[in-house]
Amino acid sequence: MRPRHNQPNLGSALLTAMLFRGMNHDYVYYDKPYEVDGKTFQPGYYDENGTRYDNLMMKNADGSNTLILTCEYCGTTTKLDWKEGDAPHCSKCGAPLDIEKAQKDNISSSGSYNGETTTEPKTKKKSSCLKWVLCALGAILFLSLSRSCGKTGSPQMVSFRPTNTVQMFLPTARPTSAPAVSVPAGGTIRLGQNADGSYYLITDGSTADKILRWDANSNSFYDPETDTYFWYNTDLENPVWQYWVEGVSSDYGDYGWMEYNNGKWYVEVSDGNWREYTGNPSGFWYITDKKSDSTGLSSSSALPADSTLRLKRNADGTYIVLEGNRGRADKVIPYDPETESYYDKETDTYIWYNNDAAQWQYWVEGLSSEYGDAGWMEYNDGQWYIETKPGSWAKYTDDNGTLWYIAE
Repeated sequence: MRPRHNQPNLGSALLTAMLFRGMNHDYVYYDKPYEVDGKTFQPGYYDENGTRYDNLMMKNADGSNTLILTCEYCGTTTKLDWKEGDAPHCSKCGAPLDIEKAQKDNISSSGSYNGETTTEPKTKKKSSCLKWVLCALGAILFLSLSRSCGKTGSPQMVSFRPTNTVQMFLPTARPTSAPAVSVPAGGTIRLGQNADGSYYLITDGSTADKILRWDANSNSFYDPETDTYFWYNTDLENPVWQYWVEGVSSDYGDYGWMEYNNGKWYVEVSDGNWREYTGNPSGFWYITDKKSDSTGLSSSSALPADSTLRLKRNADGTYIVLEGNRGRADKVIPYDPETESYYDKETDTYIWYNNDAAQWQYWVEGLSSEYGDAGWMEYNDGQWYIETKPGSWAKYTDDNGTLWYIAE
């Protein structure tokens, strides 16, 4: 959590407060006015610096939007649950509200706030990145880089609904969930390389393509071949590998750690502020959740965009993915860049591999579109599931005869 300034003493103010942790800021909502050092603050949403927001759009982890907008005609502040495409209006005078004025942020978690959860951020140091002079008897020079271990602003992947290409966030709750990677603390790790150039942790006696040691000075693993430091950040709700690439990350001052997500690289340009890295990624590499299977697909590597999906039908009616151009395909499905999905014209179905969920997902026209902002489907352990609303999944038992799925 980011350290907070210009905040009230909740014990004496008797306020009710809610905390919303975002990619850019941590917001606390105070329901009553409060006073700090003789200055009165009105009720509302305040970030960690004590800045109040009259216009704020919070995209929640379940895909919903909370919109706070102040009317420029009557000055009334309206709070509402907002769906993209709807035109918000003032709750008092009915005037249209300008969404473009809203400060936009992605919210990863929320809960009650009592002021006691504020702590100084943890730091993780990396040698050769930033020099700090510590004034003390016999001054010693240390090489370090400070960064937050508890970042909540990791990049969030966005996809498009096939029916109208309305932007939506991917589901945060699934029928099944993959366990976090088990990474040894310190010591040495052994990596094997997948066909797509990514790496996976070796947990048996298999031959390793990379053997990397823990660097105690930087509190990270280090790859001398590519001059890359990396570690597995388990302080996040969804743990993730993070990388420091010398010659690239060091361009961002006190920040510069990088993440790989769904075919794209992201870099932290300021505290909790991540942007897509658009430079040359040659020489970069990343770690997937597991070794690729026989089809060449792994739980954390997506198919390349603008490719063609070639499938072979099994005797039970399921399909498997044919690697490259080998083997006769029973389905050849082109990629549709408008929806960022593969489209099977025969069954009017859009499909894609959700890298974050390690799961194929399906959009069946005439069925999925009945669920508004949701509707994506998954097949797990002999059972179909459908997203009935963003982030909420339910069993689907009414097979209309057009459902099919890809077996791993």
